[in-house]
Amino acid sequence: MMAIALPIAYLCVFVRDMDNLVTHILRLWFFSSPVIWSQDRIPEKLRFLLDINPMYYFLAGYRNILLNNSNPDYITLSLIGAMSFIFALFIIYYYNHHEYKIIKAL
Repeated sequence: MMAIALPIAYLCVFVRDMDNLVTHILRLWFFSSPVIWSQDRIPEKLRFLLDINPMYYFLAGYRNILLNNSNPDYITLSLIGAMSFIFALFIIYYYNHHEYKIIKAL
């Protein structure tokens, strides 16, 4: 979540209407993730949409643990975690080098 929140926070400094846009994007992301519906209901030709949604893997892991009594996909979850960590480090590094722009805009 930090890897997603940091770039949005940076953009919110310069684009004041980003808050409205983020609200709509998060709502679309919620309804496109299999939170309130089962992933079995999506047709095979649209299955690629689940593969590019990182929340699908978290939700599938919770379903495997709670409903199916099996282990989640640790490799995919570790890969998502590592990519998020690297991206968060990059964004923090970017913040440190462009801090003067944020201060100037505020």
